Amino acid sequence: MYTIFLIAALSMAMTNPEHSQSEVEFKVDLEFGGGEDERMFWPALNTSVQVDNEGHIFVCDPSANKVHRFDENGSWIISYGGRGEGPGEFSNLSSFQILADNTRVAFEVAPGVLPKLTFYDADMNFVERKMTGQISMIPTSATFSPDGKLIAGTYISLDPNKQVMVSSSGLLDRNYKIIQECTRNEQDYQQMKMMDPAYLKKFIAQTIEGLFKPTCVFAFANDGKIFIARSDRYQIDIWDSKLETKIRSIEKKYTPRPFSDANRDRLVDIHISAWRQAPGIGDMITGPFITQAVGSAELPHTENPIHGLIVSEDGSLLVVTELDMVTGTQKVDWFSPDGKWLAKSELNNWAFLNSAKQSRMVFRNGFAYCLTTDANEVNRVVRYSYGGN
Repeated sequence: MYTIFLIAALSMAMTNPEHSQSEVEFKVDLEFGGGEDERMFWPALNTSVQVDNEGHIFVCDPSANKVHRFDENGSWIISYGGRGEGPGEFSNLSSFQILADNTRVAFEVAPGVLPKLTFYDADMNFVERKMTGQISMIPTSATFSPDGKLIAGTYISLDPNKQVMVSSSGLLDRNYKIIQECTRNEQDYQQMKMMDPAYLKKFIAQTIEGLFKPTCVFAFANDGKIFIARSDRYQIDIWDSKLETKIRSIEKKYTPRPFSDANRDRLVDIHISAWRQAPGIGDMITGPFITQAVGSAELPHTENPIHGLIVSEDGSLLVVTELDMVTGTQKVDWFSPDGKWLAKSELNNWAFLNSAKQSRMVFRNGFAYCLTTDANEVNRVVRYSYGGN
């Protein structure tokens, strides 16, 4: 197993992990995408990849509201979906996931539109659709546990009476019931003022500030373990599948890193694109407008120590510790299933997380699969062999 290889190879490094230079190497085994054919061109930043038990690769393509299926060699097989409201169609496709039993679920979300989950069997036949029909809790991201019983993600709620918007992170069940709320951030929200440029600028600044306030990141292991960490501290708590028993905690010393001007400037570009899609206010969103909003936001002086968590097939944990918003270069720490530090890794082009800090890498069939985005914003699928594989 991969963990046994690492423990044997890095036994010396584990005695003094803070000063070790040991690394897990990723080697490209397959790469495709970025072509002119629409089946190979996926421009959205939230494009994602999944893999089934046969090694078939599924690319979730929000720009086309389709899921493209490729064989283990990267050859196109079939595309599912297309824009529409029917059982096999998508209107606001955001993510797509294959569960442990090989069933699939699509998550759709867009500004001003209530999210929905659509479930399919292993042959992509429609099973059911679930929607949240109230503003008391609107999911904005969704990652299922392998058994499909829990959803880790972020969600917002609007309280018109108190004129506040609450952004939270936590765990939900399949019916959008909150199982555990981890973080909660409130900000002023007056819908009638959203067309006022001064108010909108202030609202966007508060929203940007919220991005850097402590939030929770989650990951699920195939054996049912749940990994939970707050972004502002280097501590990962590992729980059983029912959230009844904390199995162990992983902690590591770290040196705070300054929040760079380059990362701040990159926020301008990201938010211009995001806010221009907002219904009714998109025409007000310009470069100078967002620059002023970002400039007025009270951002932290240091980066958070944890940006994301990813679990490999054998239960090893990858902790994303550094993320360069300009280059997409990302660094991770590897921990064994029993919580011992193993090694480091570094990849470019947003290989571990996308710019929204959502996981891009999945481990399946002995490989690591991900989407990468190069300097020209071209997305490609990459399959890596890694470590001793």
